[in-house]
Amino acid sequence: MSAKEVLQHPFLEELYDPESDEDIIEADEINYVDFEFECYSLSKDILRDLILDEVILSNSKEARKTYKKLQQ
Repeated sequence: MSAKEVLQHPFLEELYDPESDEDIIEADEINYVDFEFECYSLSKDILRDLILDEVILSNSKEARKTYKKLQQ
């Protein structure tokens, strides 16, 4: 399901605001699950930095473009 489809589900009816549809960011479908992170111990500082990275990627199209280029 896409983010929009999830938000339109009857279970979330009270939370869904159709006027906010343009704010929904649809990401590429994930075709794999990466559990590499489970192989490492993370300090509080590293975990904080990783969370901030995810927030930036979730809210910036430019950051996602840069991230995809770096992955290639």
